Amino acid sequence: DGDITELIPKFIKMGFSALHPFDTSNNAQDIYKIKKLYGKKMMLCGNIDINGVLLHGTSEEVKVDVIKHIDNLSEGGGYCVSSSHDLHQMIPVENIYAMRDAVHEHRFTRTAID
Repeated sequence: DGDITELIPKFIKMGFSALHPFDTSNNAQDIYKIKKLYGKKMMLCGNIDINGVLLHGTSEEVKVDVIKHIDNLSEGGGYCVSSSHDLHQMIPVENIYAMRDAVHEHRFTRTAID
């Protein structure tokens, strides 16, 4: 929890190859900025907000958010779609399925275009 941006170079030096999750509460850390700074050195996972879009959004809003993350973080590899923390029981199951479905649907769309 919280902003760990200043620790990332130390994690890389220690040999970490991935970082999960990316907390979204209180704008803790900017995954897009971190991708630009360290995305070639380690895989980033998460940032689909469990207390925002997953909890309160519609299935369509979840899909839009997931696609935004994929489009902005997957260039060059190194991004794994996942929630910003543990999925809790208050999240509508439809939104969990929407997150999963968006990954699969968008993957096939991108493959057809590329």
